[in-house]
Order: sequence, then structure tokens, then C-alpha cells
Amino acid sequence: MHYMFGREETLTCIVDVPLKDSKDLPLCLGYKTTRVSVFVPIYLKDDGYVLSPKNSLSQYYPLPRGAELASLQASGALPSPLPAYHISAVEYALGYSFWLAVAFGIASLILERAIKRRRQRSLHTDLLPSTSPPELRTKTDRWLAAEATKLLKEGEAVQHQAYGTNQELNGTLSAVSVRALYAVLTNQRLLLIQARLGAFGPLRENRSVTEFARASIRLVAQDERHLRFHFEDGSHTDFFAEWSERHLSNQKRFLSDVPRLLGEQRPLETEGFAPG
Repeated sequence: MHYMFGREETLTCIVDVPLKDSKDLPLCLGYKTTRVSVFVPIYLKDDGYVLSPKNSLSQYYPLPRGAELASLQASGALPSPLPAYHISAVEYALGYSFWLAVAFGIASLILERAIKRRRQRSLHTDLLPSTSPPELRTKTDRWLAAEATKLLKEGEAVQHQAYGTNQELNGTLSAVSVRALYAVLTNQRLLLIQARLGAFGPLRENRSVTEFARASIRLVAQDERHLRFHFEDGSHTDFFAEWSERHLSNQKRFLSDVPRLLGEQRPLETEGFAPG
């Protein structure tokens, strides 16, 4: 990426004129713009008409004004009226790209927060949390249910299941450290089944299982699809549930019911950091 700093002047010829400079170089009538950059462009100014050597757009002369300009136009040395020129919207956009990027970033943040608030409201219900088995509508639903069944102890039953990751997925580079997780809540334990992160959806595989006794879970902090499970020993683990239910049918039910089933809850904002 090319970074810029300082002022950059650009000369653009509009029309040739029968004038020469002190070095006998033919001139053209054009216009000048000035772009100010601090690594990226922050300002573009239209400096108006100038005269510039046709074959060297690195120097310019201010256009005469008043009586001198009128005299040159009357003699035919300069066109009358002066030809119009237009700085394109694209050029202006590039010239103010810093502020456009700032505006886009603010708009994206506002939209993201609005989506989070709407999703959070959609998870609220006055109904008691469900403890019945999850729905099995998709292939991955059925695979996960079968995989969880292999792990059950005597008297243990699955109440909720979902798919997600151990941290927020913010791009290609972050995917290197992100682990895909299937979360299964039973009447006795929380099971986290680790899998590889699939490019086109959840991979139906079990690479390892981490288990936590339900009695060891002290509270669940939540920010929309981000759940943080706090344990009696002071440790915690994060789970970012996938919002879409295209691959697994119980995502929203998991987010709505699991925090309420596991006792005390609090928003992630109270923990002293901005959640992902």
C-alpha cells in the first residue's frame, strides 16, 4: 500500500493556448488541485485556473486577472469565456478518503450495535427455559446429537446444543487462532467438542472434548451471541455461537435458554472490557 504525507499538487491541461513562457515553452490552460495527506488523503482543494508548460506538468503560472486577463482574451491568446472544467466525484472521494473511511467506520459501528441490540431483544422471552431435547432438522443437528450420545453417562440427557467458536472471527488472519466448537449442555455437564474451522460451514468432526460439570459453572455473562462461562475456580471460557441456523437448528434457543438454566447472569459489559 502506498502511503502519502504532506501536500501534492496536480496540474491538468484543458486546452492549448498560443502563449509561451520565459523558456519559450508552449503553454496550456489548465487547472490545479491540491491534495493534503496524512498517510491517506484528508483534503482536496480546487485551486482554479493556471497556465502550465504542455510537456512539463510540474510547474505552473497563475492565470492573469482583471484587465490583463481581458486583454489576453481580446487578443485570442486565451479563450473567452474560459472553458469549464469538472473535478469528478471519484476524485473528490479519493481526496477525502480519510473522512469517508471514518464515516464508514462510524456507520458500521452504529449498524453493528443496532443489529446486536435487535438480536439481544429477540432472545428475550418470558417462557421458562426449555430442557427438552434439541430439534434435529439438519444433517449436522443429527450428527452432533449422535456424537453427544456417545459421550453420555448413565442418567445423562442432552438439553441444548449449538455450534460456534472460541473467539470472534474477524478475518482471514484471526482464523488461524480460532477453534470451532460444538457446545452440548446436558443435565449434568457442559461439553465442548473441538473441530477444525470449515471454510463453507461446520465440519462434522470430533477432535477432542472438554467437559465441565454443571455444578462448577458459577454464572454466564452474555453479549448477544457471545457467552462467557465462569467457573467456581475463577477460570472462564468463551463461546461465540453462530447466529445463522442454516446448519444447526437450535442456535437461538441455546443463546436464550442456556444462560438462564445455569443460574446467575450478567452482561459482558460489566466485566470491564468491550466484548467481541
